[in-house]
Amino acid sequence: MRQQFRTAPGWALALFFTIVAGFGGLAHARPLVLEEQATVTLPDPSWQCCGSVALGENILIVTASRPGDPGGDPGSIEQAAFAFERNSAGQWQYVTQLAAVIQDRIGHITPISVALDGSIAAVAFGRVLFFERTATGWISIPSTAGASNSLDIEADAGRFLVSDGGCGYYGRLIERQADGSFAIVQDFTGAMHPDGCDDEFYGREVDISGNRVVVGGPQAYLFTNTSGANWERMLVPTPTVSPSGLGENEYVALSDDTLLIGAPPTAGGPYVFLPPYQQSSGNLLRPDALRAGRTGNLVLNNGVALVPSFDDPERAAFAGSIAVFTSSDNQNFSYSAKLVTSDTQVNGFGGGDVDIHGRTVVASAGGGVYLFELPADLSQPAVIADDFGDGNASTWTPIAGSGFTVVSSGGTYVYRQSSLAGAAASSPTGMDWANQSIQADVKPTAFNGSDRWFGLTVRQTDVGNYYYVTMRSTNSVQLRKLVNGAIVTLDTASFPVTLGRTYNLRLEAIGTLVRVFIDGNEVLRASDTSHSSGRAGLYTYKTSADFDNVIVTPSPQTTLFSDDFDSRGILDPFWQPQTGTWALANDSSVVFAQTSLAGGARAIVGVAADDQILQARAKPTSFTTTGERWFGLITRFVDDQNYYYVTARNNNTISLRKLVNGVTTVLDSAPLQVTLGTWYSLRMEAIGSSLRLYVNGRLMLEANDTSHARGSHGLAAFKTAVRYDDINIRQP
Repeated sequence: MRQQFRTAPGWALALFFTIVAGFGGLAHARPLVLEEQATVTLPDPSWQCCGSVALGENILIVTASRPGDPGGDPGSIEQAAFAFERNSAGQWQYVTQLAAVIQDRIGHITPISVALDGSIAAVAFGRVLFFERTATGWISIPSTAGASNSLDIEADAGRFLVSDGGCGYYGRLIERQADGSFAIVQDFTGAMHPDGCDDEFYGREVDISGNRVVVGGPQAYLFTNTSGANWERMLVPTPTVSPSGLGENEYVALSDDTLLIGAPPTAGGPYVFLPPYQQSSGNLLRPDALRAGRTGNLVLNNGVALVPSFDDPERAAFAGSIAVFTSSDNQNFSYSAKLVTSDTQVNGFGGGDVDIHGRTVVASAGGGVYLFELPADLSQPAVIADDFGDGNASTWTPIAGSGFTVVSSGGTYVYRQSSLAGAAASSPTGMDWANQSIQADVKPTAFNGSDRWFGLTVRQTDVGNYYYVTMRSTNSVQLRKLVNGAIVTLDTASFPVTLGRTYNLRLEAIGTLVRVFIDGNEVLRASDTSHSSGRAGLYTYKTSADFDNVIVTPSPQTTLFSDDFDSRGILDPFWQPQTGTWALANDSSVVFAQTSLAGGARAIVGVAADDQILQARAKPTSFTTTGERWFGLITRFVDDQNYYYVTARNNNTISLRKLVNGVTTVLDSAPLQVTLGTWYSLRMEAIGSSLRLYVNGRLMLEANDTSHARGSHGLAAFKTAVRYDDINIRQP
């Protein structure tokens, strides 16, 4: 079975280089975020839900456990498998309990696991029992098969493969015999256990597809049927796992010729192997891999790969997600969707089980079983980004009475709302999305009366229905909804609101989760089902304000990497210092210090992404005495000859630059007083072709360029000692 909780291994830092470099042919678009369409409930609440799951056309098998007979062994456990079926209305209903067993700890407890092949279900818990759904109901099928140390059972084309352990990591092939019963017909020996034999050593994940079988463990072994009962055995080479545990090689999945072998997301995600299986042909890699959490069991079927994780920081602590990768050729995969629960406190999916049939996905986690439906089209609407630099707002539609116009202000263009008479709003023309986020730089310039406000809207269908956030002159921020004209406050917090100050305000509605961010930090959230789609927009009430750098996306704000250097006590191993001298230091708190004055210094972190916002605090502490000297940030780092970067220079200027095949081009520059010993808050944005730099919350530089579409991120200096703190890299 796959619900065993394990700590992800400590991979060698050298492996991180592959994360930075990326893998050819693997696209990383914004994933479509989907919540469950249904859940199932066990017939008796005394059962602790849920473990292994198996999904068919209209059949779902779920396992659960509870304490055994209180009059017997106090450590005994009762386990059972339950059958659910989908009716003509698409609803899942409980049908029957297929099997149950009580096992005691003194004897031996084998976790229960299940598999489905058409109308035949297999239930493994030491013995392997078989059941068939007939026209009159479920019936039992005779079986002599057993695997006393199994954790997983899988099925394909009438055959079943169950894992086993003891002295090593095994797979046992089960087939139906001429008399209709099931029996073991072939054994596959994977890795041997390094500590010899013990009845407490369990087998690990296995899979079967056509004439191939894979057995997971400390190493993964692939078996290919060459003729008759002849199977060729080969070790599939993967990086060495941590000596503290099996690591991720126990997680395997097989579909046709494609093999997946688990790897922590921080090591690049599961490996993709293709014939001749000598080396990985790529990884299932998420842009937020360094924040994705530990993985669990893998599923690969008909060009869809499922990679669960234990936690998803963007939903809530301990809330899990399932990354969905899709492929048209079972070779090149795209990160297409992310499955999450509407209950943001559920335990992560990495500790449960997952299966797929057609476009339906089932997953067990944190006390529940969740069913998702993958739409045929997983594509996302294109990001809408407008800095109004073209001098117009032709793609925006204001409501009557608004005073929206594009004007020049402070060397840039803004979308100014000048009316103080009442409500004013403007939305992107023709927009109607389900999941949506909108963020903007907003500077209030005047309030007409008390408790006036400016804000953003999402999922607006008409004047009486939408979600909205208001930043109010009474120094508060409120998340509200309007339902048929009635106002409901969903969440509120105190927040200083000052005229003339620019706020980076964000509102998002992803599934049932609605969140508010100010300057990149979440301040409000609520779960609500009142509005499912509509348009986003800008909004004020008896307030004049300047809106700029508006970004509308179909996805949530996602943290790609963050580090305040305080929590670990050691430098996070995913930092990759390339040049210079980098180490942790104390400066009231722990900081990341670059101390060399000899030349260039660069430290890179993260997985390649397209749109990205890099925010950090930086304090120069020493310059050399001659020549150019500077410190700054890097975005869309491809290699040491190709990236965007910003430099705060000792000649009291700041410049936005690009490096293309080693050639530097200045894209924009401005005066900036650069003083040793002073902290500067820097925010560098690369959104589509737009590049922007903010210093201490003020927009200083901007340019449009298409030289680098994606890359990782980092810190840089030249002949300057500098300290960095509070690194935050996110995708809007």
